[in-house]
Amino acid sequence: MPKPDALSETLLNRLLYKGILPRYAFPTDVATFHVFDKVNSTRFRPAFRFTPSQGLPVALSQYAPGKEVWVSGKRFTSGAIYSPFGEELYRAWEGRRLYFECDRCHYAVTVERKNAELYEGSNCPGCGEMSGFGNSRRWMRPPGFAHPVFTDENTSPDDQPPKSYATRAKLTAPTPVDESKWTIINEHLRFHHMWDHLLVTNRGPRREGYNYCTRCGVISPTVANKGIDAAGAHKKPYPDDHDDTCPGERAAKGIV
Repeated sequence: MPKPDALSETLLNRLLYKGILPRYAFPTDVATFHVFDKVNSTRFRPAFRFTPSQGLPVALSQYAPGKEVWVSGKRFTSGAIYSPFGEELYRAWEGRRLYFECDRCHYAVTVERKNAELYEGSNCPGCGEMSGFGNSRRWMRPPGFAHPVFTDENTSPDDQPPKSYATRAKLTAPTPVDESKWTIINEHLRFHHMWDHLLVTNRGPRREGYNYCTRCGVISPTVANKGIDAAGAHKKPYPDDHDDTCPGERAAKGIV
């Protein structure tokens, strides 16, 4: 993954990336699971009963769409990508990238959308597998998650979508082919070092991704989807005393 754009990231993230602030025991990339307070929420000022948080790599599994989330002895269901700040949801989708993964070694990378043609069907940079990179998936970084306001907190386990888990953290740097980048210890051992990102992605049940409504944030697994049809009209996942219906029409299918 390329270095972060200094103009579009926060000062805290930049200081952490440059190693000026320590990452150990320092919460970064925190994602919150929102449970709305139906009584006290309004269209422009949502209120919440619970707002537990996890670091994003953990949240990608614990708060993944379709997951049961237990809070204060009550069971809720993750069914929306959400942030109390509407611009965050907009920026998350506008900043989406393309995700490629090798079927052989599972080397993975995200790239800017404008560079799609350079990677579609290309050889894997990690293991060299011919045409190891197949078709891309749209990839976004979720700002947070939510239990849809219209969903009962005690849904039946039989109605739950298939579960999914995030991948292991993967180094996004390929094996260097330039011999000058290696330091030789002896005839059996050599090494190289680098500073690059680790990538964690939830690809959805059976690796088929999620269906996501880019209008309101409703999201559900693509596989065996018994939940909301993100492509059709559905209720908004957040309180809206003016109009609680989303027309859909802007659904993205199979995102990761």
